[in-house]
Amino acid sequence: MYRSIVAAITAFSFSFAGSAFASSLPAVDESYEGSYKLANAFSGHGLWLPGFLGNNTWSVQSGSATYGAGSLSLTGRVKQTEAGSDYFLDFDFLVYETTNAPNGLVCGGGHQCNNATQEMRDNIVHFDMGTSSIMGTVSGAGVLAGLSMDITMRPLDGTGRKPGQLGYGGNWTTLDFGYSNWLAWDVTSKATSGFVTGTSGNGDINLDLMAAPLPAGLPLVLTGILGLYAVRRKQNKAAA
Repeated sequence: MYRSIVAAITAFSFSFAGSAFASSLPAVDESYEGSYKLANAFSGHGLWLPGFLGNNTWSVQSGSATYGAGSLSLTGRVKQTEAGSDYFLDFDFLVYETTNAPNGLVCGGGHQCNNATQEMRDNIVHFDMGTSSIMGTVSGAGVLAGLSMDITMRPLDGTGRKPGQLGYGGNWTTLDFGYSNWLAWDVTSKATSGFVTGTSGNGDINLDLMAAPLPAGLPLVLTGILGLYAVRRKQNKAAA
């Protein structure tokens, strides 16, 4: 009975780790469902809001992505340094998978993702907001506390609706596993400090999705379970 319980708990623990926390990135032709951590797609480029606070990109400091059941959620914090001062924003986006999409990968001019294999192009997942184009919000932190803006998904190339894209080359620039879409931003609430920023504009989001680490406590839990099992086996042998 004891052994059965230990085996069940151990199996569940490894199953939980494999399903909820990706230990490695998926293959090109596999399902991308899972949890990931976020990183900048290239040169510190995570979130671009030109005209909001200068023209610099906002670099991802932390964040996570979860894709499953036809939706992709993206949350995290980005940072920009302007005139020697650091500024922080938090984003919270949710986009939905769509079949109303271009044929495969859409890549920026001259970027490495134009070298994507046909398999990579065939396995891009596209996202759109349907009749509601608001994909989420951005809120200020620190000196920007109290500031908030709505984020609207925009076409990638200006000739028609080109939704967000997830996959290898999906970050719009490299062949890494990532996500991107163009967007419009609109400030709905100013910072309580009275800090002056732009009020609306266009930009983009370019992210790499990285393998998420296992929960910090999980190895300790497994070690404890296996330790108890070893002690019990030793006791049973001694009794025999």
